[in-house]
Formats: sequence, structure tokens, C-alpha cells
Amino acid sequence: MNEGDDDSYDIRRVDGSIGGTYFMAVVLLVNVWIFSIPPEYRRAHLYPEGNAGLYSDPKGITAKDWAAGVAQYYANGGGIKFDFSIEGNE
Repeated sequence: MNEGDDDSYDIRRVDGSIGGTYFMAVVLLVNVWIFSIPPEYRRAHLYPEGNAGLYSDPKGITAKDWAAGVAQYYANGGGIKFDFSIEGNE
């Protein structure tokens, strides 16, 4: 029996193309969203909850503080503003 003779055979199920399409859509949405938040949150370096103060990184922030900052940005009417600026050229 050839692969073309069986109607139930679908190469997309075998090679992962169907699941990959959904995964790619999610990844693209996350990337578009991340460029719509302010650069200080996009460029932040996330540290574990108890270790953020141990590093002398001015961009260091905990995940909890990062999420609270992004939530506050949207609560203040942040909206979507795409910013493609390059660090150091602001």
C-alpha cells in the first residue's frame, strides 16, 4: 500500500507541521507584544526573588516587580506604542 493510497495518512501529523504552526503563531504574538511595552521593561534583567539586590546591575529587577510594572503601565492607559530604539541611542 502506498502512502498516497491511504486517506488517513497525513504527513503533517508525522513531521509536526500542524503543531508547529500554532507554536509559531504564539511566538510571533509574544514578540510583537514585547516590542509594545516600554524599553525599561523590555531590557530589564530578571533575577530570582531573593537575589536581585546581590547584583550591581542597574537594570536588575525581580519577575514580580517586572510584572507589577507592566501591569501599572497598562493600568495608566499605556496602550500599544511600538518602540524599536537601540540601547544607548535614546
